[in-house]
Formats: sequence, C-alpha cells, structure tokens
Amino acid sequence: MPPKLDGDNKDTTAVNAPQTELVDSLALLRKTVKYHDLVIHCGDQEWKAHRVIVCSRSKFFDKACDGTFKEGKTGEVNLVEDEPEMIDRMLDYLYRLDYSDLVPPTLNMSEGRLIVNARMYALADKYEIWALKELAKQKSINALEEDWSGESFLTALEIVWTTTPYSDRGLRDCFLTAITTHKLDLYKREGFMEAVRAVDELAADIVDVEWKGSGSIPSMLFCNYCKANRNVRCSCTQCGQMQLAPFKH
Repeated sequence: MPPKLDGDNKDTTAVNAPQTELVDSLALLRKTVKYHDLVIHCGDQEWKAHRVIVCSRSKFFDKACDGTFKEGKTGEVNLVEDEPEMIDRMLDYLYRLDYSDLVPPTLNMSEGRLIVNARMYALADKYEIWALKELAKQKSINALEEDWSGESFLTALEIVWTTTPYSDRGLRDCFLTAITTHKLDLYKREGFMEAVRAVDELAADIVDVEWKGSGSIPSMLFCNYCKANRNVRCSCTQCGQMQLAPFKH
C-alpha cells in the first residue's frame, strides 16, 4: 500500500476555494456590471457585459467584436431574432457556468423545463457556446425523466426537430429514447400523433430507432376504424385504441 502524501487529507473546500472565488467574482460582475465594455440589446432589454468574458466563451461574439465589424467599433450588439428571456439565461451561463431552466410564474410562459432547455440548446449552437450546448442537453435528459408526460413535451418535440439538423443527434436522440421508453402511453396520448405528423423527419426518426432496436422492419400501425395514417404509428381518434396491422399502400 503506497504511503499517504501530505496533500491527501486536505479539505476539499480549501482546494476548491480559488475556483469558487473566481466564479463568485464573475457572478458579481454580472450583477454590478462594473468595468463593462459591451452592451447587448434584445427586444426591449439590454445588458451591460464584458468582452473578455463574453467573447472568450462565444465564437459568435468573438467574431462580432474583433474590430472589423460595426459591433466591434460601437461596443453594441443587437440580437433581433432571439427572446430576451433566453439571452438573459445565456448570459447567466457565461458568467456563472449555469442557468436556471425554471420558468418564473410572473412570466406566464407556461413552458416548462423541456422547452427552456430545447431553446437553450439551439441558442448555444447559434452562438457557438459548445459547453452550454452540452449543459442544455444534460438538463434536458434530467427533465425528460419526469416531464415526458407533461404539457410541454409536445411543444419541445417541435422545437428540437425544427431547430436542429438531422446530423445533430444531441437532443433528438434524448427525446427518441423517451418516446421509445414510453411509447404505449404516448401513442394513446391526445395530440401526440398530430405532433408527429406535423414535424418533418420526426416520424422517420421514430421508425428508424424502432427498426434498429428490433433488428427487423417494424409493423406499421393504422386505425382499423378510419384506415388513415397507414404509414405511421398512431392511435384511433375514434376509440383511442392502438391497433397493429401490416403496412399497406
């Protein structure tokens, strides 16, 4: 057994103290905006920020503020396509290494964690903040454990499949895992098949993951009552029952 070194018994709190102090200092800058040299506009809100923090964490802001663009000369960036609430969360991450995926009741957004994290995933990709993208994925995985049956699940599905390309499997595979795990409950759920039909590539991704999982061509489901939706899995809108049938053209 190797002998213990003097450092083996050090208090972990003391070891982590420098990192904690740094994070706390950055969080304080986010709150007090002291020494700011950048103003970010989105909607009717603005944030005073620091280029050394924002530009070093985001390739988008680094390019925008490198001096050759208008933003680099004026010190102001206008984000006209985004939601102020999501930009605020993104800045929280840049300064605090985390963001809240809870929706304050005062905003009356009725969205839930799945939608917040799906939008953050897309936002992190847009602004090239790769660690934030991975964090949004992990938060989505955690939220899916409970929220797959919630009201926000169907909306989050649409966001994931309309904001990510087929090659980006990060969130898509997380949601597909939830769908295959809870497929019997979801297929019976009102609105699920409508969501699948409305989103390009979603039905194909579901069939693909089922096919790979079973190792054979999956049986296709269609309603024996109305004979509709013969090329996708569905539940009958008349009786609500799932019905198996061979694929028919």
